[in-house]
Amino acid sequence: MKFLALYLRAPLQSWGASAKFGERTTLAFPTRSAIIGMLAAAAGIDRSDDAWLDTVKDLSMRCLVFAPGQRLVDYHTVGGGYSTTNSWSKRHMSPKANRKNKKRETVLTNREYLQDAIFGVILAGEETDLLDSLAEAVQNPVWGVWLGRKSCIPTEPLFAGLFNSDAEAEEALIARANARRTDSPEKRIQKIVLEVPVEEGEEVWHDIPLSFATRTYAARSIRQDTPDASF
Repeated sequence: MKFLALYLRAPLQSWGASAKFGERTTLAFPTRSAIIGMLAAAAGIDRSDDAWLDTVKDLSMRCLVFAPGQRLVDYHTVGGGYSTTNSWSKRHMSPKANRKNKKRETVLTNREYLQDAIFGVILAGEETDLLDSLAEAVQNPVWGVWLGRKSCIPTEPLFAGLFNSDAEAEEALIARANARRTDSPEKRIQKIVLEVPVEEGEEVWHDIPLSFATRTYAARSIRQDTPDASF
């Protein structure tokens, strides 16, 4: 069994639970679908490749919350008076040049982000070749990777190591977080998000991707634990 450790840090992150255009929220920590999607991009997997998703469905995922960040709501306007009825060739014109159109619409949307959040993710599985290939992909991504949205670019490499035990992976992530702290020699893991059997779970998320092409997801049960001591 191998354990792939990922270190997630950026000025902004967004782990969407709701994809409605007007209100795009973020959860307090990474979703499984976002992490798997990020790995798929790194490996150069097409969004229509459902067979690849089947190969990673048995990987377990554990999330360490080092810094929860602050929630930011960013106000957007989309359209800005441009016509929604004209062809695309005319829609790029300025409102002044497009003033003959009778119908002009501006779409308002609020998008949530987490500012200055820091997470560690540990993926584990029996398929060592699969973990090896994912580790290589994260270090040499085929396509761009981001933390939830394209605007959320990582500030440092995602790869934190490939290990033979969960404890080693956790220690590496803690050391990575400690190396970037100036206010304390030790970094407390504020929260751990675990995948657990349904009878032990506190919440159910539909974020196991079955198909990115059709946006089909399965459910998983999670529990949030707060460690008793600093590490």
